[in-house]
Amino acid sequence: MKLAELLMERKDIQIKLAEIKERMNSVVRIQEGDTPEIDPLVLIKQFEETNKRLVKVVETIEKANQETLMDKGKTLAQALVAREGLRRQHLFYTSVINQASEKVHRYSNSEIKDIVTVDLADLHKKKDQIAKKLREIDAKIQEKNWNIEVEEK
Repeated sequence: MKLAELLMERKDIQIKLAEIKERMNSVVRIQEGDTPEIDPLVLIKQFEETNKRLVKVVETIEKANQETLMDKGKTLAQALVAREGLRRQHLFYTSVINQASEKVHRYSNSEIKDIVTVDLADLHKKKDQIAKKLREIDAKIQEKNWNIEVEEK
């Protein structure tokens, strides 16, 4: 099985667990005299089995991430951490740019004027450079995910 397929399975399992939790919340407390739509014990069993599968899937993914080498001798796990760092940077610069670019409407000329304390052009340039690096590392990670064969436990 390809790592990318396992990642898709992980996502599906996470969605299934959320759905089970939602169904459980709707039957855990009912009005006296009513019967739950689904037996809560059945849902608990489904949750336990599905969660057990998720644990195995995540263990397999983590093992593959630690063992798979990317370029420059870094592991896939290190590349994932680097990608998250780039995402945080990109979100930070986007937020700063949006805040600095926001138009402030003054009601009269006597109101105190706001000024921008950062170089927006420089921040845009930095944000664009980070976005490019992010796209590049993401493409490399995706490529690896589709090329790595993993053995499930």
